[in-house]
Order: sequence, then structure tokens, then C-alpha cells
Amino acid sequence: MEDLSTMCVGDALFSYNGARSARWTTTGQSVGEVVRAEPALQSFLAEQRIGRLRPASPVRVATGVNDTLVPHAQSRRLAVDWCAKGAKVTYDAVLLPGVGNDLLNHVSPLLADQGKALGWLTDRLEGEPAGSDCRTLPARP
Repeated sequence: MEDLSTMCVGDALFSYNGARSARWTTTGQSVGEVVRAEPALQSFLAEQRIGRLRPASPVRVATGVNDTLVPHAQSRRLAVDWCAKGAKVTYDAVLLPGVGNDLLNHVSPLLADQGKALGWLTDRLEGEPAGSDCRTLPARP
């Protein structure tokens, strides 16, 4: 766990791809099972969930629909939660086919989205007001 704490996603995948967290606990339980069995851990993780807070500024959420490292449903849920709190959210689902590789399914949408991401950020830095996709989000992937 100490080793993983300093790694980016790519490094972790290359070093530990396919490893099961049950190997790292004294009980043989997975980390998920340990968390589900401990209310204090569940509470701590719930406090860390960024979707429970309203962003103080406009945000952009881009998600690859076939991303398995940061699952699309999780990213979309974040956008929905922030919209429900009244935030200005620009949401983009990056529609690329899955290629059967976790790292490529994660990185490819990020690369494909760079132009839009930089354009959005440049507009904010130049003082352009941000729009919001909150009204159309329910009908989007």
C-alpha cells in the first residue's frame, strides 16, 4: 500500500495489474470487504466523496464511456450530484470504443478530449462565463 500511495494510475497498472487486495490484508479479505465491514471506514470515505460538496466555481467533467479505471457511471454521477447542488457543470462523455485494455480505455479519452479541455480552461482564464449542461445531462450518456 505504501508503494501504491506514490504511484500514478499507469505505474500502478504496470506494477500491480491483476493483483488482488486480499493478498495485502492479514484477514485475507479484499480492501472492499474490509471497508464494508467497518462503519468508521465507510463514514470516513463518505466524507471524502467530492460529489457531496458544491464547487465554488464552474467545473468541467469529461468521462470516457468505456473507462474502467475511473468508471463512466462514477464520473457521470459526480456531474449529476454537482448539478443537483446548483453548480455550473460542463459535461462531456467521450465516445470512444473500448479496446479491452484498462490503461488505454482510460488514457485514450483524455487524449481525445484535450482540445475541448484546453479550450474550456482558456475561456475561463479569459473571463468568458461558463455554461452549464445540467438541463440536458439526464438525456446524455
